[in-house]
Amino acid sequence: MKFVDRLLNSPDQVNLDCFRVTGLSWKNDASRLYRWICNVLNRCAKEIVIHCHKLLTSPALPAHLFTCDSLVTLELDIFDDLIFPRDVCLPNLTTLNLCNLNICGDIEAPTNFCLPNLKTLNIRKIVLSDVSVLVELTSTSPVLEELDLELAEWPENSSELSIHCSTLKELILDICDNDRDFNRVVVINAPNLVRFKYVGLIDEGLRLCIMNSLLHVTIR
Repeated sequence: MKFVDRLLNSPDQVNLDCFRVTGLSWKNDASRLYRWICNVLNRCAKEIVIHCHKLLTSPALPAHLFTCDSLVTLELDIFDDLIFPRDVCLPNLTTLNLCNLNICGDIEAPTNFCLPNLKTLNIRKIVLSDVSVLVELTSTSPVLEELDLELAEWPENSSELSIHCSTLKELILDICDNDRDFNRVVVINAPNLVRFKYVGLIDEGLRLCIMNSLLHVTIR
């Protein structure tokens, strides 16, 4: 850690293409990780990957992480609640991976997205209180081609999940439904979809639009 401190604090401000950190605990290393992220953002990082251990307090990442012009790939695997800014604007981001996050209860989800170049979106093992953040995220990504969505549990305050994206070519949808409540609806409107995989217990609540381009389907 001290080596990384010295390296990132060096007056030699060369650009940094990729920054990956794994295995830190926010409880013990929050301030250090916060400084590291700020520093690599100032070095025009193109890829940032952060994997943290189980946390005791909700982490606040630098707001600039969600408005950085240089970022192309962002991956957050936090294992806890995560405080997002209300506005997320990453104009050059093409790949976004979010895993093991809790966006519910008192944790406010972002409401405004600007992701004009996002092509790949992976959201795995997420807990949400409202699906509106997913609807907003997919509907405001004009070139989105791949979506991998796994919900750790069905959102408490929602009975319908809608995915509307005309540019989507590949969709993996895995919905945990442990209470076997079939009074829930999943609506998919993706007319250019080529590959589709669905895992869940929605029964007759799965509604698909006409997909003339569909070649590969897995449903279980």
